[in-house]
Amino acid sequence: MGRIYTLVGGCYVVGGLFAWPVGAVGLVDAGFGLIRQTRFGRHREEILVKEYEAGIALPKRIERRLKAKYFG
Repeated sequence: MGRIYTLVGGCYVVGGLFAWPVGAVGLVDAGFGLIRQTRFGRHREEILVKEYEAGIALPKRIERRLKAKYFG
Protein backbone atom coordinates (compact mmCIF):
# COMPACT_ATOMS: atom_id res chain seq x y z
CA MET A 1 0.00 0.00 0.00
CA GLY A 2 2.85 2.36 0.81
CA ARG A 3 4.44 1.75 -2.57
CA ILE A 4 1.20 2.68 -4.31
CA TYR A 5 0.95 5.97 -2.41
CA THR A 6 4.58 6.73 -3.18
CA LEU A 7 4.16 5.91 -6.86
CA VAL A 8 0.98 7.95 -7.26
CA GLY A 9 2.47 10.80 -5.25
CA GLY A 10 5.55 10.77 -7.45
CA CYS A 11 3.39 11.04 -10.56
CA TYR A 12 1.61 14.03 -9.05
CA VAL A 13 4.93 15.63 -8.17
CA VAL A 14 6.08 15.27 -11.77
CA GLY A 15 2.74 16.72 -12.89
CA GLY A 16 3.34 19.55 -10.45
CA LEU A 17 6.14 20.78 -12.65
CA PHE A 18 3.38 22.07 -14.91
CA ALA A 19 0.70 22.92 -12.33
CA TRP A 20 1.83 23.80 -8.80
CA PRO A 21 -1.30 22.69 -6.84
CA VAL A 22 -1.03 19.21 -8.34
CA GLY A 23 2.57 18.98 -7.16
CA ALA A 24 1.58 19.92 -3.61
CA VAL A 25 -0.97 17.09 -3.53
CA GLY A 26 1.72 14.76 -4.85
CA LEU A 27 4.12 15.68 -2.08
CA VAL A 28 1.51 14.79 0.53
CA ASP A 29 0.76 11.43 -1.12
CA ALA A 30 4.42 10.60 -1.62
CA GLY A 31 5.25 11.50 1.98
CA PHE A 32 2.37 9.40 3.29
CA GLY A 33 3.53 6.47 1.15
CA LEU A 34 7.11 6.71 2.41
CA ILE A 35 5.92 6.79 6.02
CA ARG A 36 3.78 3.68 5.46
CA GLN A 37 6.66 1.84 3.80
CA THR A 38 8.90 2.61 6.75
CA ARG A 39 6.32 1.72 9.38
CA PHE A 40 4.99 -1.48 7.79
CA GLY A 41 7.93 -2.71 5.74
CA ARG A 42 9.05 -6.32 5.44
CA HIS A 43 12.29 -5.59 7.27
CA ARG A 44 10.40 -4.10 10.22
CA GLU A 45 8.10 -7.13 10.28
CA GLU A 46 11.07 -9.52 10.43
CA ILE A 47 12.55 -7.60 13.35
CA LEU A 48 9.26 -7.69 15.27
CA VAL A 49 8.82 -11.43 14.68
CA LYS A 50 12.36 -12.19 15.89
CA GLU A 51 11.82 -10.04 18.98
CA TYR A 52 8.49 -11.75 19.67
CA GLU A 53 10.08 -15.18 19.38
CA ALA A 54 12.75 -14.02 21.85
CA GLY A 55 10.02 -13.15 24.37
CA ILE A 56 9.67 -9.40 23.84
CA ALA A 57 6.03 -8.22 23.71
CA LEU A 58 4.61 -6.75 20.52
CA PRO A 59 3.96 -3.01 20.43
CA LYS A 60 0.40 -2.07 21.45
CA ARG A 61 -0.39 -0.58 18.01
CA ILE A 62 0.30 -3.98 16.42
CA GLU A 63 -1.53 -5.99 19.08
CA ARG A 64 -4.66 -3.92 18.42
CA ARG A 65 -4.59 -4.83 14.74
CA LEU A 66 -4.37 -8.60 15.29
CA LYS A 67 -7.64 -10.45 14.72
CA ALA A 68 -8.70 -13.94 15.78
CA LYS A 69 -9.14 -14.98 12.12
CA TYR A 70 -5.36 -14.68 11.61
CA PHE A 71 -4.81 -17.56 14.05
CA GLY A 72 -7.50 -20.00 12.94
